[in-house]
Amino acid sequence: MFEHVGKKNYPEFFKAAGRLLKPKGTGVLHTIGTVFDKPTDPWIEKYIFPGGFIPTLELVAGSMSRAGLGFYDIEDLRVHYGMTLNVWISNFEADAANIKKIVIGRLRDEKGADRFMRMWRLYLNSSAASFLGAGNRLYQIVFTNGPDNGLPLTRDYIYR
Repeated sequence: MFEHVGKKNYPEFFKAAGRLLKPKGTGVLHTIGTVFDKPTDPWIEKYIFPGGFIPTLELVAGSMSRAGLGFYDIEDLRVHYGMTLNVWISNFEADAANIKKIVIGRLRDEKGADRFMRMWRLYLNSSAASFLGAGNRLYQIVFTNGPDNGLPLTRDYIYR
C-alpha cells in the first residue's frame, strides 16, 4: 500500500512508523520501487492506479532517515515479483471467459468488458516485463526505530 501513500505524505508516514514501533523495534516496508525518479506513467495513473507513485530507494531511504529510522536490511525481490506476475497472467488467461462475464455483469457493456480485458492484459504483461527487464523493483526494507546492535549480523537465521 505504500505506493498509494503519496510522496508528500512520506514524512508523516515514517514518523507514524517511528511512534508505533518500540525503541529499537523492527519494521518491514514491502513496496514496489523504481530505479528512475520519474512521474507515474499517465496510462497507469488514469486506468490502473490513480494517485499511485512508485518511489526510488533513495527517496524512501532519505524519508526514513529523516524520521529517525535506520536500515537493517534491504532486499530486491524484483525477479520474484516478475515471476509472480507471469503466474497472474497465466491465471487471468486461463479464466478470461469467466472474468469477462463478471465484468459484463458489472458494467452491463460488452465493449467496456473487452476494453477492461485489454487493459489488464497490457498492465499485467508490461508490469512483468518491467520487473524482469527494466526499472521496476520490489523492495523489502527491514528497518529499526533507532540503532539496535543486537540484530543478527547475517541472513543465516532466515535459512535455518
